[in-house]
Amino acid sequence: MTWTTVFPTEDLPQGSISVFKKDEHQIAVVHTQTGDVYAIDNRCPHEGYPLAQGTVSGCVLTCNWHNYKFDLRDGSCVMGEEAVRSYPARIANHQIQVDLSPPDIEKVKKDLWKSMDEGMIENQMGRVARDAVRLIEQGVLASSIAVYGARWDAKYAKYGSTHALPVAADILHWLPLYPEAQAVVPLIQSLDVAARPHIRRPARFRPEPMDPGSPGHAHQAFIQAVEAEDAAQAEALVRGAIEKGWDSKVYRAWLLDAVGAHFLDFGHQLIYLVKLLELMERTGEAHADELVGSYVFGLVNGTREDLLPDWKTLNLHLASLDDEVEPLFEATTTHANPRWSDGESLKAAILDGKRRDVFAAVTDALRKRAPLTELAAILSEAAGERMLRFDADLDPDPSIQDSWLSVTHIQTYMAALRQTVDRYPQPACIRLLFFGAFFCNKARGLDHDQDWQVDPWSKHDGLEPLLAAIHNKQRPEALARILAWHESGHDLQPFKKAIMEVCVEDPATRPIVIAHIIKNTIVAFEEYEALDSPVPLLALVALLTSPLKERRIHRVAKEALAFVTEGKVPKSIM
Repeated sequence: MTWTTVFPTEDLPQGSISVFKKDEHQIAVVHTQTGDVYAIDNRCPHEGYPLAQGTVSGCVLTCNWHNYKFDLRDGSCVMGEEAVRSYPARIANHQIQVDLSPPDIEKVKKDLWKSMDEGMIENQMGRVARDAVRLIEQGVLASSIAVYGARWDAKYAKYGSTHALPVAADILHWLPLYPEAQAVVPLIQSLDVAARPHIRRPARFRPEPMDPGSPGHAHQAFIQAVEAEDAAQAEALVRGAIEKGWDSKVYRAWLLDAVGAHFLDFGHQLIYLVKLLELMERTGEAHADELVGSYVFGLVNGTREDLLPDWKTLNLHLASLDDEVEPLFEATTTHANPRWSDGESLKAAILDGKRRDVFAAVTDALRKRAPLTELAAILSEAAGERMLRFDADLDPDPSIQDSWLSVTHIQTYMAALRQTVDRYPQPACIRLLFFGAFFCNKARGLDHDQDWQVDPWSKHDGLEPLLAAIHNKQRPEALARILAWHESGHDLQPFKKAIMEVCVEDPATRPIVIAHIIKNTIVAFEEYEALDSPVPLLALVALLTSPLKERRIHRVAKEALAFVTEGKVPKSIM
């Protein structure tokens, strides 16, 4: 201990508080009515108000600004949120002394992680933000805090991974823009998405890892478990594979086959899988057991939308192609025809054709050995155009379930499909391609009856006018300006940086809406670069310049009334 004399006892009589300052220290020293001495940081950990101006009762000090109460003996918070640092204190030779020895850094970090856990479970986002800053200042990587959010979701999500998983992966793109402790600005958006759905929820039960046997046997057993909706068996198998140290490529193939078997949860499961793999590739696989296990649990519990009546014709078509799937995969990858050039006809069928037109066009392209990567790119561009065609007047309509968030899923699904084909190609991609084409085509009933296309602005005249048009919801002008910027050939990085900053400055209220804005922003720029087409960016601008109906309670009431009193089913076009 490094004892430092702070006051003679005569200068701090019993029942008084005074502040001692030295170097970076600012300490509230308390001499109680009973003669005990205590020392804690003078700055309240909540918002920094001086605790020395608080009120002492026994061993409890109250911050009079917001009524936080701290136990002087150890600094723990007995009413409020996080604890305050305490220092050993004593009286020796009529001198009040305080030990200013630096704390054990590892203990400090452990205590901060524990405090963050407590903040997350109560959704105390101010506390979580402060703890995140303190952890970064103690040397914890901001990327580790992003992964923490995904792990939190994995631990508490009742039915498996939620939007917190892809948002954690996407928020990594923001970190280079926010160095050091500034990283808390994007991180807190990700952490709020992870915390809010799971307030005070118990951790999900997890089955013990199961010996998977050989990789081939395990692959088959996993698919059988998924098809039987045996979530415990499926998770136990993948946990066993991870415990054995199998390469993630082994169980990645299982996951892709399972995702390709059904169109799941409005496309979420393919989106989540791509983001799961990206998160592990960028931050390591130390937490694969938690993240992959939760993803598998969600995969098994996912709604199999291809079992709905609307999907019957596609199911029959896919059944007729069962024997061709692997040959078609080989033909469009290893033996692809680089001269195939019927992309515009395929896109037209997807956007405007009838269902059988879509199936026929995709099948024809596959049989003509169109490169699978090109087909996925065409679907991605079609998804961007579908967003541009969306009738924004439908978004606030309480009689329709589909909204802006619904149509954004088309683009994020197609981006995930394109990335899957590019990075993790396997025969399951053929079925995923058909799913994507049908998913995009189904939404044509949400199109506006007016042409979305605009002419470029007269000239590219910088970032500020474009941002003003977006902020003021001037959609035609914003679309024209971004098109002019694209055609000018100028670097779009300033726009990307500015929009990324907007995304974490509370452009919306509900975390689920923020999550979609974050995801679509990353997708827009990734697809723009991959496709060399302005359509993905135009789609993002269309989203950002449209009013979003965030609160849906009125619609919920209308749906309840119609169903209970009239037996009407909620109307959905997609």
